[in-house]
Amino acid sequence: MKLGAGKLSDDALLFTDLDGGPLSRISTNWRWGDFATRIGLPAVTFRGLRHTQASQLIDAGVIS
Repeated sequence: MKLGAGKLSDDALLFTDLDGGPLSRISTNWRWGDFATRIGLPAVTFRGLRHTQASQLIDAGVIS
């Protein structure tokens, strides 16, 4: 990691298809929902998960 091995470029996509193209928002939500169900999490969209994390960070005083 110190050498930058495995570091993504600033414009790299986090969620991609097998060819490196972007996943659609619908596809991301569907895959997240399927995964969440399999591991026993309540139904929440990927966007909802992001907002929950932001709220928890604000409550913890990490961000304002």
